[in-house]
Amino acid sequence: MVDAAPEPGLPSSPPPRRGMRRARPVRGEALGNCRTCGAKLHGRYCHDCGHDSLPMARKLKDLGVEVIDSVFSYSSAVPRTAWTLIHEPGAVPDAQRAGDKTRFLPPVRLYLTASLLFFLFLGLSGIQLVQVEFVRTGTPWVRSTSTQWQGGGFRFQFVALERRLEQPPDPAILAAFDAASRQQSGADEFDRAVMGVMRDTAKDPSVLNRSLNNWVSRALWLMMPLYALLLWPLFAKGRLLSEHLIFALFAHSIMFLMLTLGALWNLLGVGYGFILALIGYQIWLTRSLKAYYGSRWSDAVAKGWIHSVTYVVFLWGPLLFTFFLFEVGQHTSAAFWGLE
Repeated sequence: MVDAAPEPGLPSSPPPRRGMRRARPVRGEALGNCRTCGAKLHGRYCHDCGHDSLPMARKLKDLGVEVIDSVFSYSSAVPRTAWTLIHEPGAVPDAQRAGDKTRFLPPVRLYLTASLLFFLFLGLSGIQLVQVEFVRTGTPWVRSTSTQWQGGGFRFQFVALERRLEQPPDPAILAAFDAASRQQSGADEFDRAVMGVMRDTAKDPSVLNRSLNNWVSRALWLMMPLYALLLWPLFAKGRLLSEHLIFALFAHSIMFLMLTLGALWNLLGVGYGFILALIGYQIWLTRSLKAYYGSRWSDAVAKGWIHSVTYVVFLWGPLLFTFFLFEVGQHTSAAFWGLE
């Protein structure tokens, strides 16, 4: 079939864009109607509007550029959003609440970008999210009873955003947990599994990090609405839940950026990066609560601390304990849970 020449005054076939190529027409293909204007097609290009009836053949490079641009949005909105969040923290969520979607990066896109940068930095730098370090204080001993787990002669501490701890494990602490993991009297399979996980952690302080990184990134989608719900009783007057959720997205974005800076600080060997990240976040939170909700400084400071303590202790605390129990459950048999 020969394409009909375009009539005078009508648009000719547009040339393909650079980096793109046209799909080849199929001989004998039914033409049908133009998808743009609905006119009957007499050739590849519509004689009425010039629309090409054959789609572009997209290169993988073009799709990659679109994905990067849609996630990171490399535009003037990125530096403007970052600077305004630091210099005038309440202005960005306030503009989003007012419906201004042109000046600043949208909260969901900012959160995705900040979280992706954080976990990417951890993966490339070797910085561990959390490690558990066991330190001997006497003669280590561990045993399980029907109601609790007991131990002594050592203590453990959490190390956040640090390089992987390379010191060899204490043989006495490993032996104590190993004996408890094989204990028969006063302990069931679950208790022995707990002791086994603790022994593995004492042997390798970063053993839980791979599962924890994946788990935290998913759990945050649940925690952000709960973060917003905690704001509601503190700033309920004249506010919608959606306004609190907007603030929660920006707050978690800032937290990821602060943690990234803290991890970089520790990578340079300065130390105390995690503490500095928490202090930086709390300062940003106080300033943002005052600007976004119109609070007095005294209210912003008090309510900011109430919110942070409640969020960490009463939400993240039980959630992390649930994660630990889930990891222990992976070391127990299906028969123990009555699944066989």
